[in-house]
Amino acid sequence: MSTARPIAGSRPEDRLLELIDEEVSPDRAQTVRAFARAYLKRLGGGDSTEGIAPEALLGEILSLYEFACARDGDAIAVRAFNPTREKDGYEPIGSVLETNTDDLPFLVDSVSGDLSSRGIQIARMLHPIIATEREGSGRIRSVRDPRGAVHRESVMHFDLDRRLGDEELSELEDAVRATL
Repeated sequence: MSTARPIAGSRPEDRLLELIDEEVSPDRAQTVRAFARAYLKRLGGGDSTEGIAPEALLGEILSLYEFACARDGDAIAVRAFNPTREKDGYEPIGSVLETNTDDLPFLVDSVSGDLSSRGIQIARMLHPIIATEREGSGRIRSVRDPRGAVHRESVMHFDLDRRLGDEELSELEDAVRATL
């Protein structure tokens, strides 16, 4: 049984994968681990996880994974929200914007432009491209390496520089949905 703290010298990814095994049902753990690896790959040199506890990173990843699973055949899924530790398992300083679509060119530029036009700065952005296989219900059954895959999906997560109010969040969601 592992402890809540990373072992000295271990990578945050190792602790995160341990947490997935502890917290996620065995029938979903392998898919969530593959999703987490794709997500972490986009963190780059490790700097983007600095100061983020593995437990909070797990909350972020599980929340985004469930959001992507809920897309359920829709062409576009967009959400702008203020995560809380109690509800989402993590609580960043600012609001969060997330999208899930089929992979297309210029997605990051388009969404970044929407944010910039509203005077919203991006504190952190991750954009894994994944190959998925979905169940008939739309839930993600498996996540694979996107290279050579017939169907690729874009998942974008933006940590924003500040908390937005409910009306701003709703307007941002609508604007990004229209852009995509």
